[in-house]
Amino acid sequence: MKKPQHEVLRNVLLSCGFKLIHLPLHIYDSFQAAGVDVSCVTPRAVIDFYALFQHGSCHCGLPVLPADVASTPFSTNAVLKTVHDYCSQVRHRISYVR
Repeated sequence: MKKPQHEVLRNVLLSCGFKLIHLPLHIYDSFQAAGVDVSCVTPRAVIDFYALFQHGSCHCGLPVLPADVASTPFSTNAVLKTVHDYCSQVRHRISYVR
């Protein structure tokens, strides 16, 4: 059975070291109401995270590029396309990471 895209994206982000906690939105709302600095994952946040690799600040498990996708945390072209498609939504502000 094929995994939903949000699950594929969540798994690859976690494997790359992206700081992510999966919780219901009502708990997120409670944190915000309590004044805790929390945010939802957005395409822009993912782009900014991977941009750190270019500056040597990211320890996201990416090898020196270019590299075969199988040697990266993305592991397959389909997973890489899922991340690409998500990041491409930055213009549209659509998110499917829950």
